[in-house]
Amino acid sequence: MVSDMISDEGSVAPAAPDDLVGREGELEVLGHRWTLASQGAPQVVLVEAGPGAGKSALLEAYAAEQVARATDHVAWLRCDASEQSVELAACEVLLGGGSTDGMSEQQVGRRLLSWLRDLQSSGATALLAIDDAQWMDRSSARALRFALRRLRGDRVLTVIARRPTTTPSIEAWTDDPAATTWVRPAPLTSDQIRDLARHQRSWALSSDTVERLAARTSGLPLFVSALVRSADSPTELAYPESLPTSVTNAVLGLLRAVPNSARLLVESSAVLDEAAPLVVLGQVARIPEVSEAAEQARMAGLLRVVGTRRLGCAHPLLQESVYAAMPLGRRRELHARAAECTTGERRLTHRALATDRPDAGLVDELVVAAGAARATYRLQRAVDLRLRAHDVCGDAGLRDALILEALVDQVSSQDLDAVRLLVDRAQQCPPSALRDLAFGVLARDSGEVGKAKALLERAYDRATEAGDADVRERAAVALASLLVLLNDGRPAVLAAEWALRSEDPERAVEAANLKALGLWASGDLEAALDEIDGRPAQQLSSPAEAETLAARGMLRMYAGHLHEALEDVDASVALAPVWRPSVAGSRCYVVRSTLRYLLGRWDDAAVDAAVARTLAERGAKAWNIPLACALSALVPAWRGQWALAEGYLAQAKEGLAALSTPYAADYVLRLEVTLASARGDDEAVLGLVESTDDSFWERQGRIRTPRSLMCAWMRAFLATGQTREAERLLGRYERLLERWPLGPVPSRLGWMRGRLAERAGDPQRARDCYLDDLADPATALVPFVRAQLLQSWGRLEHALGDRAEGAARLLEAASVFEQLGAEPSLADCRGTLTSWGVRSGVPGSDRLTAREQDVCALALAGRTNREMANELFLTTKTVEFHLHNIYAKLGIAGRKDLRRRGGDG
Repeated sequence: MVSDMISDEGSVAPAAPDDLVGREGELEVLGHRWTLASQGAPQVVLVEAGPGAGKSALLEAYAAEQVARATDHVAWLRCDASEQSVELAACEVLLGGGSTDGMSEQQVGRRLLSWLRDLQSSGATALLAIDDAQWMDRSSARALRFALRRLRGDRVLTVIARRPTTTPSIEAWTDDPAATTWVRPAPLTSDQIRDLARHQRSWALSSDTVERLAARTSGLPLFVSALVRSADSPTELAYPESLPTSVTNAVLGLLRAVPNSARLLVESSAVLDEAAPLVVLGQVARIPEVSEAAEQARMAGLLRVVGTRRLGCAHPLLQESVYAAMPLGRRRELHARAAECTTGERRLTHRALATDRPDAGLVDELVVAAGAARATYRLQRAVDLRLRAHDVCGDAGLRDALILEALVDQVSSQDLDAVRLLVDRAQQCPPSALRDLAFGVLARDSGEVGKAKALLERAYDRATEAGDADVRERAAVALASLLVLLNDGRPAVLAAEWALRSEDPERAVEAANLKALGLWASGDLEAALDEIDGRPAQQLSSPAEAETLAARGMLRMYAGHLHEALEDVDASVALAPVWRPSVAGSRCYVVRSTLRYLLGRWDDAAVDAAVARTLAERGAKAWNIPLACALSALVPAWRGQWALAEGYLAQAKEGLAALSTPYAADYVLRLEVTLASARGDDEAVLGLVESTDDSFWERQGRIRTPRSLMCAWMRAFLATGQTREAERLLGRYERLLERWPLGPVPSRLGWMRGRLAERAGDPQRARDCYLDDLADPATALVPFVRAQLLQSWGRLEHALGDRAEGAARLLEAASVFEQLGAEPSLADCRGTLTSWGVRSGVPGSDRLTAREQDVCALALAGRTNREMANELFLTTKTVEFHLHNIYAKLGIAGRKDLRRRGGDG
């Protein structure tokens, strides 16, 4: 038993931790109870939670806060398990020494009562802080209860921190039930973990790292703080190579505090590496009285109940620590027992970890299992099985191959941060086609384009020379995927054709998809559609076929078949559970966001953009961040949320600093032009488009993306009075459309010609041009474009003297702008109508933040909070927070009012 007596007369308090994050609620409870105690109403606060939950940190922080008050007294007691059986041991320490021999519990209780009243001298309020109270001997607990129940009008706050315990506890610490408060610290949330890392190390953790850290520690502050303090970098938090000494010591201390049978059960659970029935744990541990040992381990916070019938280690970090502390011989013994109690891949793993010599038969079984795991895209499992095979393999060449295949699987899982744990070992392997393939896919997904291309080409050549068809086809597909990402069309087609006849059906489908995308990138959109058409969407269910739907949807979008494209992409998104990890996930949402924007579903488009950003943060982020962030600027730009759009474009440019390919750079520039055009910044539009060269327009033509750029350029020329330049641009645009027909948006040639006709003083021709555009079926598909055309036509009709027709067309345009939330265009329409003496009748709307708009759109679509959290990759509490803000900003009470307003805001 250890005690520190703390007062205003010079004694020292335990140092308050500087990492007490997320405990504001508990501190507030203590502060409130302190206020009541200082008013002469003695209080007791019971802080109860498992080990590592922050009980001690909370107690120490609050005690240190009170020490800072020069007029208050703090007494501190930390109980110890070794003195749990010594009668009145805790009271002796509290009273500052002196024997209690021969004294009854009541007599000691009276001494405690007198001592507590002495602490209140000179009007002070006393804090009695007791930590690890689960180890307090029962006679001391009864004596302390005797004293606390007799406090009357005393200024005493008693805070007792303890773990849940199996022994009967004495809860009636006061005569007044209202004077006893329970505090049960919850695990840290993701936001609190992020705040803790920022506070301790000034690190801004990614969502992925926070999720991994939360899963590894179960959010327990003690372990989160220890890991953050000991890590050399944020990456190490998610992929540690060793455990901090502070963590292992803490876990070993927990083990020493329980009986040997409970410790053996915890060790068995750590070896099993999964929650297991009590019978299985008992078989591995081979101890009597398994139930009693399990209850002891559970109450000590070492085991947890999973479901209703299984037990597992309380959290992954505890399991790591227990496993790491075991002697090698004991590990092998327990793994051998575990192999007897398990089947399938788990049994293979335990057999591998139990052996200490080469086993060729076991290697073969592990390799077969790893292949099956790869075929079903359980890639991390495949990595683990190959590494187990490597550890029991006596063939040096096969060991090298296993390491390289594990590296390929790790990269394919898109968990690139974890790759570093394998790279050093793989670099020691001798040159081979497989080595080039492994490092080629790693370079590709890391954004090292030149290195990746050279390695994958060499892997193909070496595999061809060696007659290794499997590696040759894999290298061909990997190279084709790289070239498609670069929009290098013809070489991508050639590389994909090398694998079209693969005996692996998934690989053959993937190669066909890549060939189609290569044809599109080379400018042959019609051939690309012919290549990929033919398989009904309802028959597609495999990962490669899900990617077929996404690819076909994108190609149909660029061909202007917007509804068919959206059907394909929706079907692909619905198959997300079977997607394999790849850059396709984020890009599928980029395409769907674009389609929904074009079809006038702007709220849905903003939600998809948010999902695309979230997915882009994972895996091969270098390829997706610029696209996802640039796309996110599209809806805010036309809604007048220009600061938000600028922020997204800034993030996109940061992404280009890591990987600037022509396709990504062109995409970001197109969105920069969009924002400048939406703001009416004509000089910026001209500066951006005139900084391009012929190769830029050649690339835009091949992939069918120049139409919106040309329209923005024409608008800027006309707005700045450069009519001759606008006329020359029209001729250039007409030639471009002849060469590159089709596109995701209407050509708007009628609008361009009409605007020039107005400038030339030919309003009748201008009207005919506008009507030609309105008759184009492609214009009807895109509400925003149609509304812009109606706006131009309405102004023309008014200028020609048909005021009723002009006002009707502007009111029609304004209605579309209002539905889309296109505030600048709506304001422009209102201003024109007002100048004509016409009331628009179009209400304004309060704008929400981008994330609030995402949540609002999904709420209007009828999603539950949990469904919204899953779709936006947020926590349910974060969704609730955004809904609260939405209701407050819109002045409504809840979802019914939100639906009634139709999502205005």
